[in-house]
Amino acid sequence: MKEKIKEFMESNFLFEFNDEVTEKTNLFTEGYMDSFGFIELITFLESTFDVKFQADELTGNKFGSVEAVIESLKSKGISDV
Repeated sequence: MKEKIKEFMESNFLFEFNDEVTEKTNLFTEGYMDSFGFIELITFLESTFDVKFQADELTGNKFGSVEAVIESLKSKGISDV
């Protein structure tokens, strides 16, 4: 599942994970993802993993990196990421 998330990000945000852009890289601060990309990412996660994020779960930096996305999914009970 992690690979599916990474493929989505690479395809939609037009970058590749490598030595400089890793699973820990904050895609917001590095300029790879903006607010529109954030909405796309949340929509993708909700439809792919059949979860629903509440408004209070979308604040902070819970979706800025692959690692953060995985932790957010785990908090929703998705364990196979």
